Amino acid sequence: MKKMIKAIPLILILTVMLLTSCSDNGSGSAAANEHGSPMQDEIMDCLKADDRQELKRLMSKYVREDDKELESQINETFDFIDGDIKSYGDTKTETKGDDDNKQYSACTKRVTTFNGKEYDISFEGWYKCKSDPTKEGIMLITVTDTSVKAESGSSDKENGIYSIGIKE
Repeated sequence: MKKMIKAIPLILILTVMLLTSCSDNGSGSAAANEHGSPMQDEIMDCLKADDRQELKRLMSKYVREDDKELESQINETFDFIDGDIKSYGDTKTETKGDDDNKQYSACTKRVTTFNGKEYDISFEGWYKCKSDPTKEGIMLITVTDTSVKAESGSSDKENGIYSIGIKE
C-alpha cells in the first residue's frame, strides 16, 4: 500500500509530461513520445544525480557487453559536463523503422549548469530490435557543449562533443 501511494505522484508526473511533451519532429509517432521522452528523462535524472551505475544500466546489453570503454566514457562524460545541471529545455523525440525493428531517439536542448555552461544532450537506441534483441535500449548518448564551434563532421571532446556507447 505504501509503495502504491508513493507511486501515484510519479504516475501523475509522467502522465502530465507525456501529455504536454513536444512534438516528435514530424515523425507522427506516438511511440516516439511514449518511449523516447521517458528514456530521456531517465538519462537526465542520472546526469543530475551523478548516478553512473544507473546510466550504465540504461545502455543496451549489446553496448554493456561490447563497448570495452563504457565505464571510462561514462566517467569522462560526467567530467565533461562543467557543473551540476540546473535546468533544461524541451525534449524532441523521433522514431523510425518498422514494427519489428524500431529505433528511437530524443534530444534535450538548453541543458544549463550552475557554472553557466550550456549543453544539448541526446540519445539513440532501439526500442525493438527483432534482428538482435541485445541492442534494445540506448546505444549512444551524446553531450554537446553549445559554446564550442565544432568542425563539420567532427565528434570529439576537443570539438565540444562527447559520446557514451556505440554509434551504428
